[in-house]
Amino acid sequence: MPNSHRAYANRRVTAASLQTDRTVAAYRTDHQDRSGMSRPSRIQALQVAKRYASAIGLKAAKIALIDQLFAFSKAIDWSDAEIIPLVWPSNEVLARRLGIKVSTLKYHLAGLARISHSACGFG
Repeated sequence: MPNSHRAYANRRVTAASLQTDRTVAAYRTDHQDRSGMSRPSRIQALQVAKRYASAIGLKAAKIALIDQLFAFSKAIDWSDAEIIPLVWPSNEVLARRLGIKVSTLKYHLAGLARISHSACGFG
């Protein structure tokens, strides 16, 4: 499994998370043979994420949250093709950096999770 050294370090395993892992594994298998396909940089990936968020009508708070989540990724996450970027900032740290309450942060995180699951065809 990709990132098996840290994939389940701090998160609850659910049917949705297992399905996401299977989808990622299938994507990697499908694209592994395409030597012309390169991995985007963190900046390129963030630009795409922000454009997509804006295109589907996400408000500034969720776009700022996306920006913060990308900020917690490491350079190796974007340069090593064997690693899937994964971040685990605490809710308190994210809320403080965004200048919002933890309960508001949880609301925005849940909204992003719903959108990502819908975009991946999970519901």
